[in-house]
Amino acid sequence: AHGAVPTSRRVPVPVDLRDDWPAALIAAGFDPTQPTAWLAEGLLPYLPADAQDRLFGLVTEHSAAGSQIAVEAFHLDPEQFSAEKRAARREQTAHLRERLGLDLDVDTLMYTDDVRADAADWLADHGWQVDSVPSADEMARLGRTAGQELAEQAINSVFVHARIEGGGR
Repeated sequence: AHGAVPTSRRVPVPVDLRDDWPAALIAAGFDPTQPTAWLAEGLLPYLPADAQDRLFGLVTEHSAAGSQIAVEAFHLDPEQFSAEKRAARREQTAHLRERLGLDLDVDTLMYTDDVRADAADWLADHGWQVDSVPSADEMARLGRTAGQELAEQAINSVFVHARIEGGGR
């Protein structure tokens, strides 16, 4: 309706991140010599620390100069996820899960180890120019603040945006 014309193409590639996902991307037409936009939104807490590092390493390895990555990085303090606090959180979020029609306790799927690399630091240490902003600040800037019920149950996160100029390879 606005006359917008895409300047890139989107090709979904369903693949398990435990498999050789770069090979699946390349088989689907991905060209690692071209700048790429990567997005890892809401993914990291469901990966163990070593899988997060592997993901970032493979993204860096397959990123040409000018590539960008956007990551939602969660602050998963193990104290926030003690057995007692998890039980209280499950009770608090039961109503929200019911309202949203979710029959799943998402907290049981999260890795909350304290040895996880900070996403912004990892990327900066591997040649990326990094900017980050707390998600609450970015949502406020966009006029999209969470309601009080969601804000109390939300996990603190940071939106990380990075660009690599020299290419990761």
